[in-house]
Amino acid sequence: MSQTEKFSPFAIPLKMGVLIALVKIILSTIQYQFFAEQMTTNLVVSFLSFVLGVILLYVTGSKQRKAMGGFIEIKQAFQAMFVAILIFVIVGFLYDLLYQHVIDPTLTERIKTSTISFAEKMGAPQEKLDEMAEQFDEQQRKSTDIGTLSLSLFSMIVWYSIIGFIMAAILKKRKPIVDSYN
Repeated sequence: MSQTEKFSPFAIPLKMGVLIALVKIILSTIQYQFFAEQMTTNLVVSFLSFVLGVILLYVTGSKQRKAMGGFIEIKQAFQAMFVAILIFVIVGFLYDLLYQHVIDPTLTERIKTSTISFAEKMGAPQEKLDEMAEQFDEQQRKSTDIGTLSLSLFSMIVWYSIIGFIMAAILKKRKPIVDSYN
């Protein structure tokens, strides 16, 4: 960074937040299109999305430290990661809602059918299958409630923030104190 360039504490977090959001949107789309009905693969794709998000979050803090001359305090590292977290969690959350309610409103029904079909193949009795269907429908009704949606969004921000804080502690690097008496 040259002398004439000014450091912006939000430039890297904004770019990385958008990048992470795009990666998560692509993975969510792949997951919804191809793997939503396959429980094991769905879990693997979800885990991969989480791990990539964490790695890119670490890259955000690392880039921020480099841009600051190789030194960063926990507060500065966490601030950078928190901005990125807010962007990718909110954008990803909104995309998931858009996908499930506008792009592919049959997604939930496909997942329900797949889940019940799997239980049926495993030999679950009909009354258990009916109970599962009822519980699934009830859970879907609750999941569209504004309070539940808000809690879900808040929970994701909190979990990623905890991870971000841990990474900020790992990334911190203080400037050495110069002894002015020598």
